[in-house]
Amino acid sequence: MKKTALLLSALGLLAGCASSQEVLLHQSGQNYAEAAETLPPIPNDKARVYFFRATKGRMGAAVAIKVKNGEEVLTAVYNQSVRYIDQTPGEYELILENSFAMAFSPTHMPITLQAGQEYFVETGFDSSMLMTGLMYIPLGGTRPQTGAKVTCGLEICWAIESREEAMSKIQSLPLDL
Repeated sequence: MKKTALLLSALGLLAGCASSQEVLLHQSGQNYAEAAETLPPIPNDKARVYFFRATKGRMGAAVAIKVKNGEEVLTAVYNQSVRYIDQTPGEYELILENSFAMAFSPTHMPITLQAGQEYFVETGFDSSMLMTGLMYIPLGGTRPQTGAKVTCGLEICWAIESREEAMSKIQSLPLDL
């Protein structure tokens, strides 16, 4: 019992350190609305994928969600931030995973990219997870307001949003280049 309490305390301290690093990262960035005008155009032979976390709460606040293609890390997204990648068109099975070494399981995200197109992917830790002991039970579904399908793995959820829906969420978020 004492070991469990000690482990939880250590994780709490580690989470606090990561949170302050996140604040430092975002202090120097412009928000998306300011930066959007100066972004380079999408290359003709690429697709642009924006990954964002609009979450304001503490659920996963200190932990980045890494976006990977196989073993290659493409980007990492923190709470209240936007990142983008320009990627070659094609079919992908991207991997979203918790940046902590203790990740339960990566979440797979199939996506087909077309040249010249923009995609907006909201990511986050599912705040509707039910915890039973050490087992998380993910709850996904469809957002009634937009029809966007929310897909959840054991700990990370994602949804491909329309440009309009994404813009309503990311305008004031820092764009991390």
